Amino acid sequence: MLEVLARWNRWDGGEWETGIPRRVTEKVLGTLHTPEVVCLVGPRRSGKTTVLYQVAAAFRESGHPPTAVCHINFEEPLLAVDLGTELLEECYRIFRERV
Repeated sequence: MLEVLARWNRWDGGEWETGIPRRVTEKVLGTLHTPEVVCLVGPRRSGKTTVLYQVAAAFRESGHPPTAVCHINFEEPLLAVDLGTELLEECYRIFRERV
């Protein structure tokens, strides 16, 4: 599981491919100081992952370590076998214990 998560993250300090700046990125960045979870919802190929990468890059540029971000790609074939709260809890547990 850790190997699958590591494939989608930049915990080694690598750069995110941030693409073209999106207006919604600033709105998402404004929510980082709240305890709520922010969900990016939209049709396939609409830029959700690009916004995530832009937010992760900005978060890192503001002084947070690369390990402060955990991107879980639920379209990853190795994760898609059992999509449920148990999977999310397992990903979070592994992230907190090993990263």
